Amino acid sequence: MASTKEVQELLKYINSFPSPFHVFATTRELFTAAGFLELRENEFWSTICKTGGKYFLTRNGSTIVAFAVGKKWKPGNPFSIIAAHTDFPCVRVKPVSLKQDAGYLQVGVEPDGFALWHTLYPGLIFHAHIGFDRDLGIAG
Repeated sequence: MASTKEVQELLKYINSFPSPFHVFATTRELFTAAGFLELRENEFWSTICKTGGKYFLTRNGSTIVAFAVGKKWKPGNPFSIIAAHTDFPCVRVKPVSLKQDAGYLQVGVEPDGFALWHTLYPGLIFHAHIGFDRDLGIAG
């Protein structure tokens, strides 16, 4: 069972990122600092990966796959995989988003990540052509 300190560290980690890309960058640094070796997808891993080794690979600046090979593992034996994802429902600034209206400078935003919109707006059903066919607003 996790200690209170470990839980607090995990919560601090989770709450400190404004986007999945920030999670990616920091996680990559943490793996490197912990002694994980970065692999490339096009490498022949059987010549690199050894028992007791720790490895990770990345893709598109947004995906990290990490694994450790047990010290007693032998080729042909099974292994376990644990997975997580870093996308989350939020709004992102559109690539071409700057506009001015009624004397105000505006930035266009759009939904990103998978949101269970029906849980955020009970009783409303959103279809592709209803609700998200216009610019969203953001303030603050």
